[in-house]
Amino acid sequence: MSVTANVVIRDHRLSSGGHTLHYRAVKPAGEAWARLVLVHGYGEHLGRHLHFLRWLAERGVECHALDLRGHGLSQGLRGYVTRWEEYLDDLQVLLDHGNVPVQKEGSTPLFVLGHSHGALVVAAAVIERSLTADGVILTAPYFRSRMYVPRWKRVLAHTLSGVLPRLAIPSGLQGEWMTSDAEMIRDSQEDPLSLHAATARWYTTMLRKQVQMLERASEFRLPLLVLMGDVDPVADPVSAHDFYERAGSLDKEFHLFPQLLHELLRESDREQLFRQILEWMQSRSSPAIASDHPSSG
Repeated sequence: MSVTANVVIRDHRLSSGGHTLHYRAVKPAGEAWARLVLVHGYGEHLGRHLHFLRWLAERGVECHALDLRGHGLSQGLRGYVTRWEEYLDDLQVLLDHGNVPVQKEGSTPLFVLGHSHGALVVAAAVIERSLTADGVILTAPYFRSRMYVPRWKRVLAHTLSGVLPRLAIPSGLQGEWMTSDAEMIRDSQEDPLSLHAATARWYTTMLRKQVQMLERASEFRLPLLVLMGDVDPVADPVSAHDFYERAGSLDKEFHLFPQLLHELLRESDREQLFRQILEWMQSRSSPAIASDHPSSG
């Protein structure tokens, strides 16, 4: 457990599908006015977003995140799932057993944020598993790749998905594609928990899920905030906007940020996005909450 003047951080363990998952709660020292569940992207882990979770907790938001199976400090073959839906199982375990109380009348508002591939997980949880929340935030959602994947890699992945599904193929992602912040790039390069390869089974099942989520976007009806960088070389901004346009949500916003790359929460000018997320959450909470918890300071 880690305690500062304003924030309490506790690490926990959860069990999902025979795997032990690492789970972290980042809470304000006082009473929280909102709760946020964060789902990280493929190949990364919750620790890469700790600065954001701490920032929110300092402003009264109780935050919860876990390392999905095969990622970070959780068990499982690195980057591998037998079924893509196992990621949905992991998220459900966090919601059911990770001390994140289910929504009920009069409870503290609950928001769910998914980044990149984590946004695909969150969208599927809403559409396929009826996840409920007061709002969903998708940052750089990975509904279609903007990165060029050589034909030989695509053919190899599809060929081996059935016979050697655990085979890991180098992703080719570069640190400079993720963020313009030199310190964050160095952090990624020195991070022993980050993955730099993708398994054949994950790749082929993920492609199918991308298509399904775009086709079923009208079934997404929760309040929705989509944030995207216009020069993101990994996730396609057009597909993110397509999902936003097709979403059945009556309350939805889409923001495209000039000159920002893929990891919006780790970008040089990230605090403006932090504030935008916080203000969006406040506006979907009670007026009293919004006035008692200013977004700056």
